This record gives sequence, C-alpha cells and structure tokens, in this order.
Amino acid sequence: MRTTLDVQFECFASPLNCHFAWHCSAFPDTDNAFGSLGSFFDFHPTTGSFEANPPYIPEIMSSMTDHMTALLLASEKPLSFVVVVPVWEECEYWKALVESAFNARSHLVWTAEAHGFCDGAQHTRPAHQRYRPSSFATAIFFWQNSAGAKQYDTARFCSYFCPSQDHLSSCTHGFVSRFHSH
Repeated sequence: MRTTLDVQFECFASPLNCHFAWHCSAFPDTDNAFGSLGSFFDFHPTTGSFEANPPYIPEIMSSMTDHMTALLLASEKPLSFVVVVPVWEECEYWKALVESAFNARSHLVWTAEAHGFCDGAQHTRPAHQRYRPSSFATAIFFWQNSAGAKQYDTARFCSYFCPSQDHLSSCTHGFVSRFHSH
C-alpha cells in the first residue's frame, strides 16, 4: 500500500501497532506523544491516501463509512481510502461500502482460511504467537474521489496481488496467513 498507493497514514491504530509515523487512535490524550493525531472521527484530511482497518464493531464501521463519505464529498483534491473490513454482508457498513459511488473498483475478498493477521496484542505475546488465523473472511475496498482515482492507481495495487485483473477474488499474496501452530 505504501509504494503502490502512497498510503502514509492509518485511520485506526495505536502506538503499539502502527506502521506509520502518524495515525489516528482511540486514546489521543496518551497516544499523541507517539504520533496520534486524535480520533479518526475528528480527523478531516482534504488530500492524501489513507489505510482504514477499524475495530470490527459494526457501529464503528458504519460511522467510518459516513465520515469517509463526508470527507470525499468535501474535497476536490486527491483523496483515497484503502478500507479493510470483515465480510459481514448483513451489516449496514457493508452495504454502504459496496453501494457507494466512491467504491473505485470491485473489492478484494479473502476467505478466513486463506489469510491471517498480526494480533493487535502482538507486543504481549511470544514471537511465535504474533500471528493468528483469521476468524472471518476479509475484504479490501478502495474508496476514492475523482481526483484520488487519477492520483492513486488501484489497478497497480491489485496487480501486485493478482497479475490477472480478471481474477481479483483469487488474490492472496499479501494476506496469506503467517500463523503457525505449535
């Protein structure tokens, strides 16, 4: 994401799991010394490329889609969000993500069995327990305004995972599970 979509910022992180110098977090009063700019819901960028992997709480994910919609509507500058969420098709956030005019392309989906993740509490675990199998299928959406779609090439990002654009749903390279049971 960093090299192909110029993502430089995480919308939902903490000092213990962020990948970038700057991020939004749930506890800005304590996290600001470590790069937090506050809550995502108080963050109002007008340009840039951002990654959003919110807590898997339907109400937070719905609020996230509402906030992103407002941000994308308000900006004429290049603005892009790479959104990572569980595939919970019955939830409102899912419908909003799929049906939005800002959904730049078909989303990518990985089955739970096909990928894993680095546990949010990895700093408290032994190295061999850092990764966990996923409990849910996971999707990546690309939300962009018109200028963002011109600036940030989602096709290039997707081709990294899946050389054939006709097979987006089979992409697994970057999300393959690193979980190893012992």
